[in-house]
Amino acid sequence: MTGWKTCLRVELEVDAVQVDQVETRIEALGVTGWIVLSAHSGRSADGRWSRAGQVTASGRRMLVVFTITTALAETIRDALQDEMVRLNGEIVTYPVMTP
Repeated sequence: MTGWKTCLRVELEVDAVQVDQVETRIEALGVTGWIVLSAHSGRSADGRWSRAGQVTASGRRMLVVFTITTALAETIRDALQDEMVRLNGEIVTYPVMTP
């Protein structure tokens, strides 16, 4: 694994209506690439939920996923922590190896 480095994978879970706001924010903080994934169903503190029958984006959960250097991770965490609480979102990070 010559040339590989440890980075952090970051997952931001937010409501679909908040994705544009989150994308604008992470881009301003220096994130240069990300992917947005739609959640089909799951379980939260409020119990099980599903997208079945939903016709609007309200209440639909999304994951904004990106990989960053450890140097940028602290900046991202500090900048987004309060915002994610306000948005009823979650931040999950874990180390990954990238070339």
